[in-house]
Amino acid sequence: MVHLEDRSLIDIISDWQLPKPVSVVRLDGGFTGDVWRVEANGQLYIAKLAYESRDSFEIGLLASEIVERHGLRSGAPLRTPGGDVTVMVEHPPGKQHPLALLRFVPGDPLELIAPAGLHTYGKTLGRIHHILIDANYKPERSDSLFPYLIEPRKEVDEQGWLRLAISAAVNAVRDFESRTPVTYGAIYGDALQLRVDPRTDQIGVIDWGATDWGPLLFDVALAIQAAKHTDIESEQHLIEGYLEEGPVSSKELQGLSNYQALMWARSARYFAWRFAHDVKAGDSRTNGNAIALADAKRNLERLPKATFT
Repeated sequence: MVHLEDRSLIDIISDWQLPKPVSVVRLDGGFTGDVWRVEANGQLYIAKLAYESRDSFEIGLLASEIVERHGLRSGAPLRTPGGDVTVMVEHPPGKQHPLALLRFVPGDPLELIAPAGLHTYGKTLGRIHHILIDANYKPERSDSLFPYLIEPRKEVDEQGWLRLAISAAVNAVRDFESRTPVTYGAIYGDALQLRVDPRTDQIGVIDWGATDWGPLLFDVALAIQAAKHTDIESEQHLIEGYLEEGPVSSKELQGLSNYQALMWARSARYFAWRFAHDVKAGDSRTNGNAIALADAKRNLERLPKATFT
């Protein structure tokens, strides 16, 4: 893909009427967008151009505003003087995509190699869940998790095992939820990206690109996966932290393996799409999509009641 020129970006962000001088530095892009570090008269921001619809992009941005108002740095968007959360940019030529200017969250990634870090990770996720539930935040045009998984797609059927795996994961969740009340709300939708400011030890969270509506246990499953490289007790430290702040009950956690399967099914569905369309953005590996797809399949096979092979 042809990159948006830095000079063009400076012209575009003039909509925010930032104090001059303004400079930008392109950062490594992710799977779904391009990002820049923006400095305006000494103030730092992050500009993100998202290759998705404006409505989808703004779901996470609005959630970050709510969380930031409750005292947790969240990289919330700086609104334009007219009150817009994003502006539309023609890039690539002939296509419109939303651009946001986000408040900079200082710090380094939270280390998940000690009980204290894992406890903080779980507690922060629980705090985010509680804030968004208390704010009654239900995004418009959300609740896409299950439709995304079950809609007929050629790239899913091209992987002979995947449709059965998705059906098994979705049915297991529905069976569990028919017997156990499960808390739904706004979910972060990805492995939580936390930063720790070394000067103040203040926690911040960035990257709200996967926010949706769904079972909060899905976020807990994602958080546990993020901690898997630690010792065998890592899951317990994280869950203890989560239960201090989070609205999910300990009874709900008995069904966690079902949501871990759902997490891997979504991952497989996503990377099957990237593999079929040869999408390589955000991954420098030559065969990164195939590796990620095989990893999802391997993890699904390890979970109980895997009957799709």
